[in-house]
Amino acid sequence: MEGESSPVLINPAVSLTAAGKGAWEYTVTVDSAWMNAKERVFPVFVDPTINAGPSYKKSFKSDGAVFINQSHVGNTRQSNKNVYWRAYARYPYGTSTSNFIGAAQVGIAYDGLGATGSFTGSIRRATDECYTCTATANITTYTLGRGRRKPRATPSRSSW
Repeated sequence: MEGESSPVLINPAVSLTAAGKGAWEYTVTVDSAWMNAKERVFPVFVDPTINAGPSYKKSFKSDGAVFINQSHVGNTRQSNKNVYWRAYARYPYGTSTSNFIGAAQVGIAYDGLGATGSFTGSIRRATDECYTCTATANITTYTLGRGRRKPRATPSRSSW
């Protein structure tokens, strides 16, 4: 229909420059030929939101089991013993040149398997991929339990 628009996905140029006194300016620039094309319908809205999951996942169990492309955390209480899962996930943001990450958020939710009690955990920066590898920094902690759906762990700026 004449004069109607639909969402369009383009890759704008982005830049981050110091604006003074600890402030930063994030600029999103679109190609002027694209913006001024006769088929463009105004107003044009820019939404720089990016949602990306991990490019790689791996889970390690304290008894030696390993699962690739699955995330498991917690105590299985397997054979009435403390047997723990730890999960590793890789987010490839460092390879995105000229991109600025203003905030990051990790969602954690119960998937319907295992105990439904209240549990705490932590999100850390890993040094390697293994159960006994140490973490360089505790980014944040979380609690998952009854009555809490999809709690979110948001790291502080200084943690990155």
